[in-house]
Amino acid sequence: MRLYVLCGAVLSAGLLLVVGCSQKPPAQSTWKPIEPGAMSTVQKRQPERALAAKDAMFNQLMGKLKEVLAQEGPAHAIAVCQQEAPRIAQQVAKEKRVKIGRTALKLRNPGNHPPDWAKELLDRTVAAPTFLANAKGEFAALLPIQLQPQCLTCHGSGEQIPA
Repeated sequence: MRLYVLCGAVLSAGLLLVVGCSQKPPAQSTWKPIEPGAMSTVQKRQPERALAAKDAMFNQLMGKLKEVLAQEGPAHAIAVCQQEAPRIAQQVAKEKRVKIGRTALKLRNPGNHPPDWAKELLDRTVAAPTFLANAKGEFAALLPIQLQPQCLTCHGSGEQIPA
């Protein structure tokens, strides 16, 4: 069983987290939304696994960001997103046995572009968890991450970002 998870922010400036077991996910057209009642026995265990990976990544990243914001200020928090987030993602991926990457609706790093299968989902900016499956029975999830007020210091509109 392969697990692909795309975790995204509800706000357009937000971060997205991509989790999966494969280096190259199938093309987006092969993925279709799936309701819990239509999931296989194996797939029914995957939403919990996907949410656990998202929560672990989010909690560790937010903990580090809060620490740096309090001690060093927002300018130093940028380095956390750039340098610490990939390390945290790798650590959580190893622990949860999934693949994790980051992307955003407004990319700052072109290396963080979403996988092909997820692009249509990002265009729709899904606000609630959405689960998908492909013809091979593989599982995927779009799990929006709610931006926190402190995130807007860097990820907000021009008026929200301090000089």
